Amino acid sequence: MFKLFRSLPAFSQLWQGQTLRRWHANVRRNVYERNRQQLAKQLLILKPGYLKVLNESRSKLAAVHQAGALQDMPDGLYKLDALVESQQDYQTSNLAPLLARTIAGIITDVENLASRMQNTEQLLGRELYEYNKDPSAGAVQGLNPIKVWPGFSAH
Repeated sequence: MFKLFRSLPAFSQLWQGQTLRRWHANVRRNVYERNRQQLAKQLLILKPGYLKVLNESRSKLAAVHQAGALQDMPDGLYKLDALVESQQDYQTSNLAPLLARTIAGIITDVENLASRMQNTEQLLGRELYEYNKDPSAGAVQGLNPIKVWPGFSAH
């Protein structure tokens, strides 16, 4: 029965179309996976140290979002001037200080992260420089005794 259906022109074209669509989907999936892996290597926010700072920043900003830009007002009728003045008082007394504290905290976290990154880079550079002078000295300290050549890039 299968061979009979395959011999019919409509089913033959259908079979070829399905095979082509399956191949096309596999190619697209492979390209997607390769691009995703390449981005994961390059994006700093996917690294655990950076992700922690990002999540903390998001939680701090969520507190600002929950505070809201406008104050809840009880039901009733208000004059426009009184309503605007009430909202401005709320924003200057509550929202602005909260936003300033939050942004200052995020800036501090990012500055600390940047200084840690810079210190790590400088430390690694010094280790590579010292190790490059005498490869056997690194072996005494438990380092890999393979000499790092000038111009070597870890990228």
